[in-house]
Amino acid sequence: MLYYWNYIVIGLSLLVLVFVLAKEILRANKARRTARIIAVLLAVASLACIALPVSFSRNSTGGNNAEAILLTAGYNADSLQAFQKKSAGIKVYTLQEYMAAVPVADVLHVFGFGLTAAQWQQLPRCTIIPHVSPIPGGIIAADWQRKMVTGEKLYLQGIYNNTAGKPVRIILAGFGTALDSLSVAAEQQVSFTLQTIPRHQGVGVYSLVVMQGKDTVQQQPVPVEVLPARTLNVLFLASSPGFDNRFLANWLAQHGYAVAMRSSISRDKYDHTFFNTPRITLDKLSTVLLDKYDVVLSDATALQALSGNELSALRQQIEQKGLGLVVKADTLLNRNAFYGYHFPLITSKDSTHQSVALLLPGSTLETAPLSVEQPVYINYDNGTQPLIKDKQAKIYASCVLQGSGKLVVTTLTQTYSWPLAGNQADYERYWSILLQKAARKPVAKTIWRTSPVFGYVHEPVKLYLETPVADPPQIIVEGVPVAPARNGFEWQVSYWPQHAGWQTALDNAGDTCRWYIFPAGSWQQVRALGTLHETRQLAEMQSYHDHLIQDVIKPVSTPVPVSKAWFFMLFLLACTFLWVERKM
Repeated sequence: MLYYWNYIVIGLSLLVLVFVLAKEILRANKARRTARIIAVLLAVASLACIALPVSFSRNSTGGNNAEAILLTAGYNADSLQAFQKKSAGIKVYTLQEYMAAVPVADVLHVFGFGLTAAQWQQLPRCTIIPHVSPIPGGIIAADWQRKMVTGEKLYLQGIYNNTAGKPVRIILAGFGTALDSLSVAAEQQVSFTLQTIPRHQGVGVYSLVVMQGKDTVQQQPVPVEVLPARTLNVLFLASSPGFDNRFLANWLAQHGYAVAMRSSISRDKYDHTFFNTPRITLDKLSTVLLDKYDVVLSDATALQALSGNELSALRQQIEQKGLGLVVKADTLLNRNAFYGYHFPLITSKDSTHQSVALLLPGSTLETAPLSVEQPVYINYDNGTQPLIKDKQAKIYASCVLQGSGKLVVTTLTQTYSWPLAGNQADYERYWSILLQKAARKPVAKTIWRTSPVFGYVHEPVKLYLETPVADPPQIIVEGVPVAPARNGFEWQVSYWPQHAGWQTALDNAGDTCRWYIFPAGSWQQVRALGTLHETRQLAEMQSYHDHLIQDVIKPVSTPVPVSKAWFFMLFLLACTFLWVERKM
């Protein structure tokens, strides 16, 4: 109907226009004829436009929601205002408002510290342009051992960004006593390490306090669980006497481990060393001998020199009895042997002396640099679990299941340089991770871990259970049964903690896990820096946003209707001129 109406209006308008123009042309008075013809044309055209649906096209970038602004914690109001002046009309949302918005934006300008990886996963996919705030002041990074054994030293490492004009003092306190402290000068950002040896067993919460004069600037909880010490029986196989093995053996012995070392002197001749264990014959490896140990630590050359019977006994103990094997490999690792098949090595082309900073599991901080003559990396292989990486994701230690046991390969062969440089904490944590990961596990023993490292109340937390039982375990979290899902050789459950403090999980075998959930307001600067990095990383994973904007925001031709008032005013002006001209 609208289609025919347009033609009817146009047809009638043309007839009226022809009739009126003819009258003007044939009029006897020829004065101001051109002006009158123009006025007639405008009057008739205005009438026609009033009756017709007149509009024009405007190129837009996907509608009103093509771009949006997301405000997160720590956003700068001045930066937001300056951006809005340049980009007027873009809607502003909080996280809750944006999640409820329909439709969502194609391009999201993020102000503040951003969101966590879990929060980004909940949002619809879009192009992210970060306008992040500066690094906040206060404790911006912190890490410590959540679980320890009796007698082990607690190391709390972190970074403090002092943006104030006065110095501050950082104190590690526990049970009403200051245990360790240090000072940070004004307007300085420094790394710090505080330490103490817990005197209690079970769970406890220490405090990290920041004082400025007599005023408390920050006070954060430091939860720790102290477990009874479980010492391992470790067998060293060395192709030659070496300082790294000797240093590690001494450290293990000082911490109560039973250590036996066999170092090759010449063909079929060995030097034997024992700590915290009776002397026995180690000349020939057998399944009976290996059954006495929880983990074997060997260099690749020593393994290569084993006889066929010794290698067979070692493999049998690993696959059938759960013995662990830690291999220190440089450029030599037999890929045809069972212990080297899953660990292809890559030697760095740069043969110069280097320092490598590592990322340890469960930690957000890098270790102190470790001196390496020529870095050797482990290429990822299906089924393996990388344990130690650097910030470029190059693997220096990896693990794989081998029957009932585990194989761990590391390419770092001079770790003693850590404690010699005063970095004892990194050395202890590094070797504890490798040995405990590989060591023979007690029968029916389960391993629990949680993610993220800093879990907060009313936010999702994942709980992982590694168990030798093939059937799905029955897991109860805080008294509520939770159905687990398989994740590789682990079982995984997700839950939302409803209160802060210590949490408990129990499986049907009676094994218990305890972990700490932080209050919503704790460790805010650490959290801010973490979300800032995660937001930047997510933006960097995308291509340069200028190209993405061209792909995501494609120009759209949008019809914009013209107001009838403009045509009515034009009609009145034209008619007024014709009336005045006739009077003249």
